[in-house]
Amino acid sequence: MAAGGAPSAAYHAAQAALVAAVDAVFTAARQEEVDLSAAAQTAEGAEKSALRAQAGAVRSLLEHKQGLRVFLTDPRVPPTTTRRNAPCAARSSPG
Repeated sequence: MAAGGAPSAAYHAAQAALVAAVDAVFTAARQEEVDLSAAAQTAEGAEKSALRAQAGAVRSLLEHKQGLRVFLTDPRVPPTTTRRNAPCAARSSPG
C-alpha cells in the first residue's frame, strides 16, 4: 500500500489484470455452456447425460460470477469458507 493506506498504482494494475483474467474465464465458460448444451441436444444415452452434467457444472460456475467479482474488486470483503456468505467458498466447507 502507498502512504496513507491507499492502494498503490502497482496494486491497481495487478487488480485490473486479475479482474480481466477472471472475466476471460467467465467469457470462455459462457461459450462452453452454449457448446455443451447444443451438443447434448443431438447426443443420445450416456453421452447426452454426461454433456448435460458438464453444462450444469459450467452453469454453476457462471452463477458465482457476481460474488467472485465482488471478492476480487473490494479488498474489504474477506475470504471465507462459509458457503452461504462467501463469494467463493472452499469445497470442504459445511453448508
